[in-house]
Amino acid sequence: MSNSDTKYSLFYEILAGVWVRNGLQIKGQAMTYIQANFCNSMVDMDIYWLQICAAHLPPNDFVRMCIDTFGVREWLSMTPMSASQAAEQDAMVEGLLTFLAILVSSRTNLGNDEVLQSRVEVATLLAAGDKTHSQLLELMPERSGNAHTRNFEAVLSELSVYRAPPKGSESLEQGLFVPKPVVWERYYDPLHVLRRAVHRRDFHASMDRFTAYVAEKRKAEDGSSNATTNTGNLWPPLRPAVPPPDVELSGDPRQICASGVLQAAILAVLHRGVRRRDLCCGGVAAPPDHVLALAVYLLDAAADLQRDRSRADSSVCVLGGSGLSRRGTAGVPMLCVFDTDEITTNACTLIAHVPPVYYSEFDYPEPYYSDSDPEWENNDMGQHAGPGPHIKPHSLQRGSTALAVPQPMQMVRNNSVPDDQSDAGGDAPELRALEGGESGALVVQDMGLAVQDRDLVVQNVGATSADMQSDAGASSVEGGQDMTLALTGSDTGPRYGYDVSELEWGVGPRALPAPLDPTLDGQPDTPPETDARFPLEAPEAQSTHECLSDVIGDHIPINESLISLLLKLHSQLSGRLDSFSLDEPPPSTQEPIGDGPHFIGILLHKLAALDSRCAETIQLVRRTMWPNQRERQAEQRARERREKEERTRRARERQAQVMRDFARKQQQFLSAVRQLEGEDMEWDEEMVARDYDCVICNTTAPAALHDPIGLVVLLQSTSVLGHRRRAGSSEGVLALSESERARLAAHQYSTAAAHHYRLHDDLHQHFDQESWVLSVSVGWEGGVMSQSCGHHVHLRCLRAYLRSLTASQRPPNLNVERGEFLCPLCRQLANSVLPLAPEPIQPPLRPPPQAAYTQLARDVTDMLERDISTPVKSQLSEAMGKAMTDMTAMAGGKLKQRYGSSPAAIFTFVASLVRTNLECELVQRNNTLVVQPTPRYKPREECIVPLMSVAGTHARALVVAGASLGVASTWRSLVPDALDAADEGGGSGAAVPAPTASRPVPLLLRDPTALLLHVLLLAPDETPHLDIQHFTCIVRTMYALTYYQVVNQLCALGRLAPAQHVRAEGRSRGLIEAAQLLLTALAGEHLLDDDATTTSANQQFDINKAEEEVQELILPYLRIVSLIRAHVYGGELPHITSSNEEFPTLLRYLQLADEDGILVASDGLPPNAGVAARAWARQLATAATGGQLAIGRVVRSLHVVWTGPTLLKLPREYDRLFTYYHERVCLQCGAVPKEASVCLLCGTLVCLKQPCCRQHQVAEASQHAMECGGGTGIFLVVTSTYIIVIRGRRACLWGSLYLDDYDEEDRDLKRGKPLYLSEDRAELLQAQWLAHRFDHTKRTWVDIAPDRRRPLRPLTDCVLACSIALLGLAAPAHRRNLNSD
Repeated sequence: MSNSDTKYSLFYEILAGVWVRNGLQIKGQAMTYIQANFCNSMVDMDIYWLQICAAHLPPNDFVRMCIDTFGVREWLSMTPMSASQAAEQDAMVEGLLTFLAILVSSRTNLGNDEVLQSRVEVATLLAAGDKTHSQLLELMPERSGNAHTRNFEAVLSELSVYRAPPKGSESLEQGLFVPKPVVWERYYDPLHVLRRAVHRRDFHASMDRFTAYVAEKRKAEDGSSNATTNTGNLWPPLRPAVPPPDVELSGDPRQICASGVLQAAILAVLHRGVRRRDLCCGGVAAPPDHVLALAVYLLDAAADLQRDRSRADSSVCVLGGSGLSRRGTAGVPMLCVFDTDEITTNACTLIAHVPPVYYSEFDYPEPYYSDSDPEWENNDMGQHAGPGPHIKPHSLQRGSTALAVPQPMQMVRNNSVPDDQSDAGGDAPELRALEGGESGALVVQDMGLAVQDRDLVVQNVGATSADMQSDAGASSVEGGQDMTLALTGSDTGPRYGYDVSELEWGVGPRALPAPLDPTLDGQPDTPPETDARFPLEAPEAQSTHECLSDVIGDHIPINESLISLLLKLHSQLSGRLDSFSLDEPPPSTQEPIGDGPHFIGILLHKLAALDSRCAETIQLVRRTMWPNQRERQAEQRARERREKEERTRRARERQAQVMRDFARKQQQFLSAVRQLEGEDMEWDEEMVARDYDCVICNTTAPAALHDPIGLVVLLQSTSVLGHRRRAGSSEGVLALSESERARLAAHQYSTAAAHHYRLHDDLHQHFDQESWVLSVSVGWEGGVMSQSCGHHVHLRCLRAYLRSLTASQRPPNLNVERGEFLCPLCRQLANSVLPLAPEPIQPPLRPPPQAAYTQLARDVTDMLERDISTPVKSQLSEAMGKAMTDMTAMAGGKLKQRYGSSPAAIFTFVASLVRTNLECELVQRNNTLVVQPTPRYKPREECIVPLMSVAGTHARALVVAGASLGVASTWRSLVPDALDAADEGGGSGAAVPAPTASRPVPLLLRDPTALLLHVLLLAPDETPHLDIQHFTCIVRTMYALTYYQVVNQLCALGRLAPAQHVRAEGRSRGLIEAAQLLLTALAGEHLLDDDATTTSANQQFDINKAEEEVQELILPYLRIVSLIRAHVYGGELPHITSSNEEFPTLLRYLQLADEDGILVASDGLPPNAGVAARAWARQLATAATGGQLAIGRVVRSLHVVWTGPTLLKLPREYDRLFTYYHERVCLQCGAVPKEASVCLLCGTLVCLKQPCCRQHQVAEASQHAMECGGGTGIFLVVTSTYIIVIRGRRACLWGSLYLDDYDEEDRDLKRGKPLYLSEDRAELLQAQWLAHRFDHTKRTWVDIAPDRRRPLRPLTDCVLACSIALLGLAAPAHRRNLNSD
């Protein structure tokens, strides 16, 4: 037994930090002792053996051995000690109580069958936290024959509910098992959790979860009896200790609770707990609630055991009746104060005082020593070096005897406490000595309750050390004569000497403890009022000794019993005096759920039911400590209720007065308004500048030239738009065979990027470089996307903030040298600032209301042909140049390679920046403005206006620097009918951006959205401040160009070829006339002849279907323009509920059509649009000479309906993907990669980390991410199922798309479970890719390679030239250089 007991005590010593000098390895040994893999053969076997010993050994001997093994005899004997020693001993006392409670309650190997034990183990794991299936299976204790998993699935389904990962969550949660209510109600055992918990936090987590369950249950009960009884902190729901099934064979380990030694130890625990809560004890904390809960639990088990024994033995009856025997002890060591094992008798026994006990290294040698044993700070303790625990008893004379005093006599001292010092009247309860000097006996005065049969109760008050070590703790003294303690009884006698501290209760004078006869220990006869051993005031806190256990003379005052301590603890935890009463019924529920007063009340009710002496003692102690307290509390509650009602009445009166004052002021205001109704009130319309809040200096101010403020943004290179596919085409599927691989390669030919590259190649083949570059938009691959958190900073504040980031304490994974920083407020990643231009001094030109289209077109022409003044040098212009430099450096290398660095290419790039952001926003809206379900990531709208301002500033700088962009001449060609005859004649032939162009691109082949952005950037004096009527005029003009381009494309495809033979009438008249106009104008050029499409004479022409096709091809233009209008002019986008309503709703929103009812595409055309269209057709016919095939391809593919970009569709079963890819060779190095990774954008197999495929120290995966994803790569690692996301020079582990049946990941395929695709995670990955959210949602980025990407040098030089022009420093020579480029 000693071996098992020692191991368990060593375990708690390690947890208490006694062996801290042995390092962390010693904690590992303690964890191994209770680990799931070894607990069955280690801690469980030790507990079982100790339970057998506890069931068959004498309880007092067993408890003494446990106390000595744990080394807490001094603590339990109330011996004073230093604060550090007390803290260590507190932890060991907690371990001792936990150990004894486990011995009493555990039935792991002492009654539980296999199924029941499995339920207990699963409930213990679930109580500590929701866990995955693999975690539960791994943490189940291993038993012989795999019994721990035999019933695992059935028990798990019985005790838990499976909770699938939430849909739409970013945290990539896994499937968890959540405990059912039956776990908390029947199987949750905190002691078993402590027994299995490797970390103490698991126990605290289980208690927090139990508390949350109880709170939710009480809330659901809504006012039931259990919902309001307990309001304090819940105590652990310790399960009642029941006898083993085969108690005759195995014995009952509960018998250790019927030990006087254990009950005395619990009295010491309760005493320290009660006193430490009231006094400051040199930094020594009071025992925590769960220690007190363990003490109360053991007392409750003792009461249950006595009740069971009383029922089993019919010859034993419970004491009762009107008489009561009062017991008391003094001068006996704490652990020997009880000479009986009956809890009812010991609970009523008063302990006056005990002597201090110290260990002796001779009689109590330690079998082991800690290298961190505390050193005694009190040198006086070293004088007790004798054998055995040093006790200085109050011994009586050997030849003297004590006689029983008759009941009518009350032996009290003349200087006893007067009656007025007690609230209840009469002397305080005291332990008195007989007056006779020759008789040294102590007499306990009865409190008016007669002793039945008038028997004498004899106790030993002078026990020697030999008596202490005896098995029964005998109360007799060696020798022939006894020293007795006489009990006297009288109907009006004094009461027990319970210590009622004035600091603790705050009512009435303090009742003095019982003084002993000074002749017993050689002290002079001192009155109790001045006796140094019993001071009237509480001792002050000391820094080295516990003030609660100060030695007074040669003894430690206690003056308490178990019942008095329980009542005091009940009152302290309840927060009110006299909180317990036997008149209140015990809780009706049998569930062990409640706070401290709940469990203490149950115990007191049990004791009162077992023995009437306990009930009378409870009432007596209450009357002694809290006389008439219930009446006082009732009066206090009535007074508080009256005060509350008075306060409520006054509050209502004040509220009524406030409402009357408000009504009076309202009437006065209305009267004043009526007086001013007839007066003319003129309001000056002034543009109110918007104020911005700087998140660094916390100041609010408008944007200014010399103190600019900017929007914090993150610039990213993107190729999302290039991965869009034609509508109606099949979605991309990851290849799992050679035929599928060939089909996937062909499928990449249909992406938007490939389509625009083919279109640009055809234009480059037949037209001038400057002309075709200004006719398109770029950035489908390698464009720049800007995102913002919505916060603003002053540029001067940002510079100081960036200087602070260059210190060594910079955030991890932050490349400050490349301009990266975290937003000072929300901590999102950013790398640039878009400066905000101030409001213009002069408002934009405002035409008269309802101005004609021709007048508006002339106004736009004047805006484009005006001379742009040189910008003024300011800090704002410098910030504009810095922002454009950042965006140019972020662009992909393909832009420079394909489009060069001429002013035309710069202007196209600047305009394409705005379009790229608009198109990306449209992608996040699922390529439609129809109301959609709430997306995972709502698009932010803060960047468009500042981006247009920066782009417009640089576009005007290009014009100032001398670049010929031809925007004005292009606009004149778009509206020839709106100009005079001379301009109209010149404009019909001026279809080129530059006058020197020999092969200009016809208007019918140019991108209308690109032309729209060109005009919007250059027309206003300060972009984007343009009057709404002029904006509508520009939109209407470009709509006409889009309309005729679409009609021309459908004619070339043969869809509208039969229209030339159809009569134009009805709602379709405009479409038929447009088709006939183009077919007639281009009839001789054969551009609209489609060899693949033949129309038979009997084929019926469906004009409605043709109208739908026209509207479908025009919708992308309307969506982009609607977004621009919403951003620039504010307001909400129209609420569109169905796709059929999208086209007419957007026409009305853009003010292109005002008619109600059904609208057709021709309703949005400007007046005399056919005149301009005929001129455009002549341009196309002229340009088609010599290049009909190439220009025909451009005409047929100019407008395409795109679907949103998606990642490649993955197979549902992971084994199919693994089987095909894990042995495939890399196409670049020809070897099988160790970590084969598949790109989810195009399906290419790359080497992830291997150096074999590195080029210029750049890994193959990083290079592929630049080429395929514009710097963003998404790779599936075949050997680990995980997704690797690469963003530039950083990479992060995203998570796994494949989960098992319980929605768990199987990283590196270690568990070998079948894995299936998680659709929710696949959608989350795609949503983060489309919204460019990887930098914001992932924080665990690592650097993978030096950043070899360089900005476009020629492009950057030209941007710097634009910045020089912004500063007003452009020289004529520099302008000539720009033109020569």
